[in-house]
Amino acid sequence: MTQKKMLHKILNLVFSNVDQFTVKEVYKVAEPLLSFTYPKNNHIKDKIRQLLQDLQVDGILVNNTRGVWSWR
Repeated sequence: MTQKKMLHKILNLVFSNVDQFTVKEVYKVAEPLLSFTYPKNNHIKDKIRQLLQDLQVDGILVNNTRGVWSWR
């Protein structure tokens, strides 16, 4: 499973019933799992931000304001 698919699944599990969520909330739930799965990645928070942007480009997420995301 790619990191992007993994993050998407995490977001679906945790944030599917909320209108919006913050990047800090995403870090709290996704960082431990991604760090465990990809132990050689020393820049997990940077990767999470990149993946959120990728999901935005894919039409899955919307960046409402700095650090605040919602589902499209």
